[in-house]
Amino acid sequence: MFVPPTAISNPNPVYPSVASELGYSGSIIVQLNVDKKGKVSVVRAFGPIARCSNLNDKRLEAIRKAVVESAKSSVFILATENGKPVDTGIQLTYSFDERGKPVRPEEMGKIRDYGALQGRAKLLPPPYFPPEARANRISGGVKVSVLVDTDGKVIAAEAVSGQPVFAESGADAACRARFEPANLNGAPTNFTGIITYRFVI
Repeated sequence: MFVPPTAISNPNPVYPSVASELGYSGSIIVQLNVDKKGKVSVVRAFGPIARCSNLNDKRLEAIRKAVVESAKSSVFILATENGKPVDTGIQLTYSFDERGKPVRPEEMGKIRDYGALQGRAKLLPPPYFPPEARANRISGGVKVSVLVDTDGKVIAAEAVSGQPVFAESGADAACRARFEPANLNGAPTNFTGIITYRFVI
């Protein structure tokens, strides 16, 4: 029987001042590995979601770095299988508000999350095939998290899984996509979701 790890200590990150300069709230997803001795290592971190007007915003890397350092200091009760400690993966989400202050993800505001968005697309331009991937004959995919405004226009995008070589191309294509507008309790609302892109040689 598998028993997942339980967090004993998971301190809030000390967000850099640039988090308050963005003008919007955000979340960072951190994938960790907790080995059977309790050592925590960061596998990968995604977010915060980048404005389509500035996909290469250097401030986002500083925010990710602060969160990764905090995640590394987390302490867990070990995962076990049949009563014995085992290595396991875990995913944590850290969020900050418009002031750059930590908040719980559920306090981020009411934005409708549609999950997979392909079915709502009115326009879904294909991504370019990165020259590096083509030269090395790399195929694969990437999932891009997007924030869509009340008119159906993508205003922010960030690759959240898949091969890094396709991340920039996927986010760029996502920013050019258009979707059916959404409502929440009868009022137009921003919404989030995932676009999946596949790259095949």
